[in-house]
Amino acid sequence: MQELLDWLEYIEDDRQQRKVRHTLKDILVIVLFATLANADDWVEMALFAESYQDYLRKYIELKNGIPSHDTIRRVMGMISPEIIQQLYGKWQDRLNQNEGELLKKIICIDGKTMRSNKRGDGKASHIVSAWSKESGFCLGQKAVEEKSNEIVAIPELLDKIQIKGQIVTIDAMGTQTAIAEKIKKKRADYVLALKRNQNSLYEDVQEYFSDEEFQKEIRERGNYKKTQEKAHGQIEIREYYQTCLHISKALSALASFAFGKDHHHHFFYQYPSNNLGGIGRPSDAHKKSVSRFFSTCALFILYIITNICIIVYHLYQLLHFLSSVGSILLLD
Repeated sequence: MQELLDWLEYIEDDRQQRKVRHTLKDILVIVLFATLANADDWVEMALFAESYQDYLRKYIELKNGIPSHDTIRRVMGMISPEIIQQLYGKWQDRLNQNEGELLKKIICIDGKTMRSNKRGDGKASHIVSAWSKESGFCLGQKAVEEKSNEIVAIPELLDKIQIKGQIVTIDAMGTQTAIAEKIKKKRADYVLALKRNQNSLYEDVQEYFSDEEFQKEIRERGNYKKTQEKAHGQIEIREYYQTCLHISKALSALASFAFGKDHHHHFFYQYPSNNLGGIGRPSDAHKKSVSRFFSTCALFILYIITNICIIVYHLYQLLHFLSSVGSILLLD
């Protein structure tokens, strides 16, 4: 990161220096970081800087505080597109460096039906794509006959692209143990949506988060976030709770996670277990599944013992019959 910050020092500032209150480097860093945080207009960038100025001061001076959104807009309008392109290239170089988990790209895997290419009575093509959010281009595609075939196509697509150290996001169609295992084997993390196509797991998760005391514990530990925004003609309120999972056999097959939920879907993301301070609890569903397991084992053992007793009884009857036949033959 220091290399990128040093490079920003060499960008020429055409403003009248005696009137400058905010350095060009400060404004460029604010815009870069705010854009990475999904701010998409000047007002949001200024609000981002106000909210995270303590963090920003680790990298820039901010001698005169946070610039207004108008200042950010004017300064960015003076910078040539070539400079912005170079800054983008430097950032991409930073992302591609092998520096552990300091930076991660988000790879979005999703399927779309290309309705405009339908020919006659034939079906329109359905394409599963892997899109790199930071790089801004498609990493790979796989054509399938229909949406239900995405489950087969996603592992094949994962084999074709480099995902090591990155975060893979997939919708509910891709919430499959085989897909999660594939991502883990390629040493990547994942965000998967959970809906009622995995009904038992979905119900387990709902039960897992039904404990108000447990939710309160998560909030107190700081692993909680609430957002509110207007979208699709309605106010959408989302709450996110993040915790380690110990729910069901299906989940244990997917390895260790952290977990979050909102009012519409449930999402889970693989984390190192120490990231959340060991938060987590066995759910009632997990306890019930363990109880059912031992009950089944007990019934199976009882079934085996019963059958052994029946076999022994029949052997005894057979031996008794043979003994009687032998006695009769001796008498004859």
